[in-house]
Amino acid sequence: MKSIKIYGASDDLVEIEGDCKGCDEYGAVGSGPLMGVITLKSGDDSIKVFCVYDGSWAFAVCPQSGDYERMPWETSFAFGVDVGYSQTIDMLVPDDCEVSFSPQIKGGTK
Repeated sequence: MKSIKIYGASDDLVEIEGDCKGCDEYGAVGSGPLMGVITLKSGDDSIKVFCVYDGSWAFAVCPQSGDYERMPWETSFAFGVDVGYSQTIDMLVPDDCEVSFSPQIKGGTK
């Protein structure tokens, strides 16, 4: 398992830290409040993280596969830890997890 961290920075950046393919800093310039969507994928499992900014950053995490009563990967949430105006998500993901980011554009995601 690998650890990743997701949080917002400034009013236009989403930070995804970790050793997974696709972890990086992403520009999130949208029409708000939805600024982009992160997809985490490993095998048949995938999770979407909806990135919301309206003066502070928040994230909605939603499993996209399976019939889950709980998150498929260990996930914790905190606010103001890495950046005072952002929620932070820490996740333990499988070693083969890949990360992608789709910025919000008018009419949907890119």
